[in-house]
Amino acid sequence: MSPRFLLAAALAVGLAGCAALQKEAPAAGPLACGTRDVNVYFDAQSIELDRAARDVIDLTGKSLAGCTITQVRIVGSSDVVGPDDANAELSAQRAKVMADYLVDTFKWSRETMQLLATGERGAVTDAGLAVPMRRRARIVVESAAP
Repeated sequence: MSPRFLLAAALAVGLAGCAALQKEAPAAGPLACGTRDVNVYFDAQSIELDRAARDVIDLTGKSLAGCTITQVRIVGSSDVVGPDDANAELSAQRAKVMADYLVDTFKWSRETMQLLATGERGAVTDAGLAVPMRRRARIVVESAAP
């Protein structure tokens, strides 16, 4: 076999593998309903949803299209940068931003939502190391088939 043929065959196999790795929302319907647990991360001292955050939320929301949303728990957190009271407020704002996005984008009812704010609690390990991945909002969605 010629080197060109082998190269073309390897390229075709590689592209087919890449296509298989693309992430799509699972098909909606009774089997798609259930519990989703998603973390959305923020930049330091920010409540802005960047493109990656919106993509994660959108994938979750679309995967639950057609399901009845029974409960949504959103927990805002922060790292240890800044004063304690500011971090408590920041984590509360992160939870609210998430709730607003879900209501505006997917028309989920606020009545099903519980918003919590942990501030910087858990953002430092017992050894005194900061945990920057605490700059997040965790969303736990319970849904059922209609």
